[in-house]
Parts: sequence; structure tokens; C-alpha cells
Amino acid sequence: MAPGASIYYYPSNDLTSGIQTALDANVVDIFSLSYGECEADMTSGGNAQLNSLWEQAATQGIAVMVSTGDSGSASCDGDTAKTSTIARLGLSVSGFASTPYNIAVGGTDFYALASSFSSYVSASAGTAGAPTYYRTVLARSP
Repeated sequence: MAPGASIYYYPSNDLTSGIQTALDANVVDIFSLSYGECEADMTSGGNAQLNSLWEQAATQGIAVMVSTGDSGSASCDGDTAKTSTIARLGLSVSGFASTPYNIAVGGTDFYALASSFSSYVSASAGTAGAPTYYRTVLARSP
């Protein structure tokens, strides 16, 4: 996918120290985090800390990609979000993905795919039932 790319792994006992270690090392152009937490559960201090970390990354020229989760606006519904397609406890977002300094990336209808996968994708690029944006790429893009 990315010839010549390197993967750096920053283990830590807590998430924020791992992020800080990566920022202190300052060797990456893109930082990808596939972890989230309900913004409302993070407290104002936790949200401010993440905002500060992502702002530091932006200042250093590091693009931060953060997963939004697979529950869409039901991310604060807890365990009910695993089967819910509606935000029953109110609309919400992942705190890690909600700053102006990160790019939020995610699947907002993951749980719906389990029951109606064929309406989203097709095994054949030529199948008329699949939307064109889910069809197979037959050649490399220039």
C-alpha cells in the first residue's frame, strides 16, 4: 500500500503517555489512533488534554487520524451501541476524534452491515445492485 513507509509502535501503560512519546519522538508525518471514548465521559480536563496533544501534533506537521468508532452518534450508549442503530442516550461523538486538530475517520453503520451486507457491497464489480462507490477497483489509480 505505501512502499517505503515505516510503522512506529509506542507502547505505554496509558494512552496519553504513549501519544506524548510519539509526539516527543517527532519522526512520523501521520499518526493513526484506533481508540475512542465517549466525549462526555472524558471530562473537560480529558478533552482539553487531547485537544492540546492534537494541537501539538498539528504544530509539528503531524496529521492525526482518529477512529470515530463503529457506533456513529450512539458512541456514548455503552454496550447498547453494539446492537443499536439509533443514539438512544442522545447524539454523541468520540472525544479522541472531536478536536479541530485531527481527522476523524470511521464507519458509522458497521452494525447495520451484519444484517444487510449485500445492499452495501457486491462480490462482483459489475453487479448492478451494489453502489458504484463500493465496487471493486480493477486497476491502480494514477
